[in-house]
Amino acid sequence: MVLGALRAHRREVDDPACPWRITAELWIRADGERMMEASIKAPAVQAAVAVAGFMAFLAEVGAERDKEQQSKTRWALSYCAGRKAAAARQGASVKSKSGFAAGR
Repeated sequence: MVLGALRAHRREVDDPACPWRITAELWIRADGERMMEASIKAPAVQAAVAVAGFMAFLAEVGAERDKEQQSKTRWALSYCAGRKAAAARQGASVKSKSGFAAGR
């Protein structure tokens, strides 16, 4: 089932204060809500240091963390599925009022 498209923008950013290249993804829903995900890539042996360093960098630049800790995929799918369900309920209501509901 097609749930609907969302706009997404991806950009790689270099910042002198961060030793890793930053990938930023901005997702925009039809209702105007936006979510941005920032990530880095580092060798596995540097993972702990990279995570701590990147989190410190984000705090320094004033980035706010999502309090719900949801993934952008869940955020998008929940919204699209909710819209689809609302449209289905509205369609069922319209059919029922028109006298063409199932069983008639």
